[in-house]
Amino acid sequence: MLWQGYPGQDGGMIRQARDDEPLRTEIIRLPCLYGRYGYRMIAGLMRNRGWQLATPDRVRRIWREEGLKVPDQQKPRGRLWPQ
Repeated sequence: MLWQGYPGQDGGMIRQARDDEPLRTEIIRLPCLYGRYGYRMIAGLMRNRGWQLATPDRVRRIWREEGLKVPDQQKPRGRLWPQ
């Protein structure tokens, strides 16, 4: 945000436009490769690959804006041995 020199209705702050395009394309590309991963796992993968801007909150916001689905929980697998 940028401070304006005069007070206004919004307290003098104006929001700058973000350039999310490279981040957005990577967020769209990774779920295609890792189908069952959710936004938190994708955010972790991106941070490991050097994307410092890929916080889970930001990834979730872009995830929802792009209409990507959050995968449903899988049913726990049955055990083959008695407990």
